[in-house]
Amino acid sequence: MLELESLARRLMETVCQGANRTYIIIDGLDECTLDNRSQILNFFTNLMQGLDIKEPGKSRLLVVSQKEQDIKRALVKAQDLELRWENNRSDIEDFVTRWARDIRDKFELNDEQEDHIKTKTCLRAKGRTPLHWRSLSALLMDTGQFLYAELVVKNLHAQPRLCDLRDEIEDSCFPKQLSDA
Repeated sequence: MLELESLARRLMETVCQGANRTYIIIDGLDECTLDNRSQILNFFTNLMQGLDIKEPGKSRLLVVSQKEQDIKRALVKAQDLELRWENNRSDIEDFVTRWARDIRDKFELNDEQEDHIKTKTCLRAKGRTPLHWRSLSALLMDTGQFLYAELVVKNLHAQPRLCDLRDEIEDSCFPKQLSDA
């Protein structure tokens, strides 16, 4: 367990300088305090610049974060890739479909009941009420949809009895948004 920041910095610098190629991924930077974000970004951008001067292209830094202004300013020279729902739409569709099929098999549901679970899982995150069946890809458009879908379908699958599943998919019980799931 590293308790001294200076030791952690020196260790990171030594590892990066000694490696043939270095890939560093920082995820959830936006969840740190502003002061910590600033320190982390300063350290890693300076480290990467130093490594790039010595051996261009040897090291890469990937920062995964929400678009916070301080992070954006600190990484102004970096390439910015924005992930949208379209980027992982098919993954979410496959995930929801697979779990709905597992729920169907577990509780011996029919096609209509399976579709009902898929539709509700996707629509409720935005507080909508299904008027008619639309493709899953048209429904999964919100940030947090994947997490919402995961929480909902896993909860439905975990129900011990069919009557419990039916209770969970009732409009009054079905989570309307991510915070309810």
